[in-house]
This record gives sequence, structure tokens and C-alpha cells, in this order.
Amino acid sequence: MKKENRGLVWTVDSNIFLSNLSPHSSRVTAKTIEASRQLIVSLDQREWKALVSVVVLMEIQWVLAREKVEGFEIFEASLLTQSGVTLREVDLEIARMAGQFRAKYYSKTNPFSYNDGIILATAVKNKTAGIITTDPHLLKASEIRALMPDEI
Repeated sequence: MKKENRGLVWTVDSNIFLSNLSPHSSRVTAKTIEASRQLIVSLDQREWKALVSVVVLMEIQWVLAREKVEGFEIFEASLLTQSGVTLREVDLEIARMAGQFRAKYYSKTNPFSYNDGIILATAVKNKTAGIITTDPHLLKASEIRALMPDEI
């Protein structure tokens, strides 16, 4: 992580964790997988803080179940007890914002999901430094900075 990004709170998308938990299911390069791994290590070392939507846990659980990868419960327990991580639930304001973001960004050529909207709304509402993601839909959002793991 670059010096200027340390100490900040970043919203983290599920694909960053999944690059570590199930790299074979990721559609990213080996360089991006390694950058995601380094981000998790630096999070463990408390170089920065993560804000995680509960939707991220749902996405991770679904992918691990689909890929038949064990260990979700261990991941969840370690994430929830890690001091640098704050978990955010979906409240009415986030739900409304997410719907607005989906209406703004969704098209037949850009399948911006409800989950993308919730993650974006969580970042915007909580005024984080940005979103760390590999999701091309979130990387195109204009409301908040979104960076690939190797850019941060």
C-alpha cells in the first residue's frame, strides 16, 4: 500500500478477499491476486482500516459454496474479530442509495448489480477513502474513488 493511502479507511469489495480465499475462481491476473494478498497482510498489520458491507460476506459465502471451498466460518470469524475491520449493515439510507446507483449505472451492457449498489452506497455514506475492488462496474462509478488492488 502506498504511503499516502495508509491509515485511511477503505471500503473493501468481496473480490479482494476472494482473490485470497479462492484464487482459482477469480477472473484477475496473478499480479492482481498477489496485490490483494499484500493488502490483506497490510490490513492484518493495521496499516489501514477496512469497512466491509454485510453484502460482501454474503457474496463470499456464495462463491465459496459454489466452488466447494471450505473455510467460510473461519474467514468470517477472523474478519469479525480483526480490529482494523468494521462491518456495516444495510440500513434504509444505504438501500435507497443503492437503488439510485443501480438505476444510474445499470444497462444491458453494464450489468451493475444490487450488490454493487449496496457496496457503493456503503462507501459513500461512510465517507471512506474509496473502494478497493476488481469489479469493472464499481471501478466506473463516479461518486467515490475506486482502485484496483495493485493501484493502491
